[in-house]
Amino acid sequence: MSKPASRFAFLDDSEVIRRLGIDRAALDQFVKEKRLRNYGGVGKGAFYKLAEVEALYAALHPATEEPETPEEAPAEKKPGRPQHDPAMRVHLRLQADLKWFDISESDIDAWFRELRPDAYQRQRSNIQQVMRKLQRIVDMIDAQSAAPGGES
Repeated sequence: MSKPASRFAFLDDSEVIRRLGIDRAALDQFVKEKRLRNYGGVGKGAFYKLAEVEALYAALHPATEEPETPEEAPAEKKPGRPQHDPAMRVHLRLQADLKWFDISESDIDAWFRELRPDAYQRQRSNIQQVMRKLQRIVDMIDAQSAAPGGES
């Protein structure tokens, strides 16, 4: 894994999936095959030892024997916002969006009163786009839950 060493000895399941570049089903299969051991966490969360995840990564992605030539060296990264893989981007967005529980109806009313009329259409369009994406996630969860072996 080309990530810097973590200061934590354990990783949560989302981080393991991201680091290994796998999906949830593959993670479950690695646990079932005892290629990776999960340790209980708070609630339903599971944690994995960083060293075990790194060992599995090394087994899944063996290093090539050939030394890297200067032409093959990756371009130097430009400073800026870190880029996350798609699954992590969705995870981070959902975590941020879950904070709606502390927004009251009167908060929304106050926001709307301060909204300028020339922003109505732009805000409406943004909100509809977010609602479509969230509805897609809900539909995917519902379909998976209804599938044989899915959670109820």
